[in-house]
Amino acid sequence: MPVCKYLLLLACPGTLISAPLVDGESAARYIKSTTNRNSLTPIIAVSAYSAADTNEPNSLFSASLAKPLQRADLLAVMRKLGFKTSAVHGASYPAKLVTSRVS
Repeated sequence: MPVCKYLLLLACPGTLISAPLVDGESAARYIKSTTNRNSLTPIIAVSAYSAADTNEPNSLFSASLAKPLQRADLLAVMRKLGFKTSAVHGASYPAKLVTSRVS
């Protein structure tokens, strides 16, 4: 189990190349079923296929995004999930994001 608490997790519902026995959906299901620090962490599905239905009451994912992932789309979803976001001005590309979760 991870020692740190993540603010947000991104998961690919399809099979991961480096972990062919565990796909993003299985990983999300495992994370949500535990009582560790991240069991309530929002998970965003990132897929090249149709978006996950995040309107289902039992949905594993808090939101979904289509590949290729666009920064503006990720920021919009993060804001929808209650994050305050801002880009660090003057940073070289890609700009570092400063985020905080609004409680």
